[in-house]
Amino acid sequence: MKDLGDFVGELLQLKVIEIDRARRKVVLSRKKAVEEERQRARSATMVNLVEGQVVRGRVARTTAFGAFINLGGVDGLVHISEISHRRIKDPKEIVSIGDEVDVLVLKIDKKKDRISLSIRQARPDPWLTIEDSFKEGQIVKGTVTKLANKYVFVELVDGVEGLVPIRELSDERVNKVEDVVSVGQEVEVKVMSVQAQLRRIELSVRRASPHWVEPEPRAERGPREATGQFTIGALLKEKMAERGITNIDAHLRGEQQAAAPAPVAEAPAPVVEAAPAPVAEAVAPAEAEAPAPVTE
Repeated sequence: MKDLGDFVGELLQLKVIEIDRARRKVVLSRKKAVEEERQRARSATMVNLVEGQVVRGRVARTTAFGAFINLGGVDGLVHISEISHRRIKDPKEIVSIGDEVDVLVLKIDKKKDRISLSIRQARPDPWLTIEDSFKEGQIVKGTVTKLANKYVFVELVDGVEGLVPIRELSDERVNKVEDVVSVGQEVEVKVMSVQAQLRRIELSVRRASPHWVEPEPRAERGPREATGQFTIGALLKEKMAERGITNIDAHLRGEQQAAAPAPVAEAPAPVVEAAPAPVAEAVAPAEAEAPAPVTE
């Protein structure tokens, strides 16, 4: 410290380092007094600390990989993945130096003198009550947090993100999700499904539009769509209906009685007329030739 003026008038805990009575000199140390006090507090904390316990501490410092929490003479590390239920890139997004926070003790390694903590697990899991907060068909606001190849992640509340498939971004064909939305953008979405056990919510941007009109059920549509497109099955069904065949499956089994009977009735006639003639001619010569040898 360059300026000691801040200590003037302050009551300090000091450790006596040296006494020189001849020179009427006493050497004291605040640093050693603080270190010893911390060591005593550290020992007491380590004895009383138990894995699975929730304790209160103060944020001592932050790093790129997490935050150190002072529990009273001893610091524990909260890894960045254990700071919040949602994904973060920097611990400073959630905590600041001096903040008092509740932490869950994950692991105590006395040999390595390390303590692993979690802020995230010391707080209620928002997914446990998500089905009470969001219902299917509900329209809510959210913030785009991440863009993937075929999906967009939208944060609804702290720690809860929903998925918007690329097909649900717009009524028009979308090749790239970044052509429609960007990270940090606030969007209105419609809740399509909620699966709390799978920690999954499916959302739709295009269906949240006030101009969205729910399409009529596919079964009620004609074989040809308004665009002029049609399926082979629908066209075949239309052609069969024009010929009076209402049940295609029955027709294929030979049960349809509309147009099928005529060819079936005519088919036996040629079989009856053609078969007797050759049979009669073949038998007559055999009967004529057989008696001759017998008479002789």
